[in-house]
Amino acid sequence: GNKVATLNAIINDEAVVTILTEAQAMYENEAATLDEVTAKTAEVYNALNSYANDALLNGSFETSTEGAIDNWTQVKEGEYAHSGIAAYGSETLVNSASAPATNIIGGEGTALGISAAWKSKMSFTQDVTLPAGKYILSYEAYNSNPTASLATNLTGVSVGETSFNSSLTSYEGLAWTNDAIEFELTEESAVTVTLGYISNNIGSDTTPKLWIDNVAIYLVEAYAPAKVPSSLEPVNGAEV
Repeated sequence: GNKVATLNAIINDEAVVTILTEAQAMYENEAATLDEVTAKTAEVYNALNSYANDALLNGSFETSTEGAIDNWTQVKEGEYAHSGIAAYGSETLVNSASAPATNIIGGEGTALGISAAWKSKMSFTQDVTLPAGKYILSYEAYNSNPTASLATNLTGVSVGETSFNSSLTSYEGLAWTNDAIEFELTEESAVTVTLGYISNNIGSDTTPKLWIDNVAIYLVEAYAPAKVPSSLEPVNGAEV
C-alpha cells in the first residue's frame, strides 16, 4: 500500500506530511535524478527522526502532577519497591539513595529514581506509536550503590508479544551507564517503553539504586515510503 498515505494519517504534523508527500511524488517520477532522490531521502530521514524523538514524552522527568510522573505509568509489585524523582544535587532520597550531584554531562535537571529488593519489581511504562523502521531506545542510568545486580532487566520496548530488552544484568557502581536497545518495526506499531527491573532475592544494599535520565527513541533507519523509480535502478530499494 501507499506508506506515505499511512504515515500522513499517523503523523499530525504539517511540515512532516509535506515532506512525505513530496517524497512520494519524487519516487514515482521516472525523470527524477539520483541527486534529487538522495536529497529528498535525507529530508524524509530527518523528518521521521524528529517525529520519533518527539513521540516519547517527558523522557527527562521534568514534570509531575501531585507526585505522579507525567506521561509515565508506574508498575510496582512487591513490598520492597521504591521510586521517585529528584533534582541533581538535592537532598531528596529514594530508598535512602540520593541523586548524583549532576547529570552525565555535569549539568542540572531531574532524574527518575528506582530501587527494588527481595524479588520486588519496580518499573514505569509509556505507550507510543511509531512508523516502520529501525530504532534505538537510549537512556542514561546512575547507580548509587557501589555494587549491584538484578534478576531481570525490564528496560526496553515491547511490541505485542515481542520484547527488546536491555542485556545488562548489573550496573557499574557509583557511575553512569549509557545503554541502548535496538528494535525494528516492520509496520506502523503501538509500542510500550519500559524502564525498571525485577530484583534478585537479596536486600537493597546489593541491588541497583538507579537514577534514570534522558530516555529517548532515535530513528536509525526509516523504510522508504515507496519504490524508487526504475530509471534509478542502482538505488532501487534504497533505505531512508
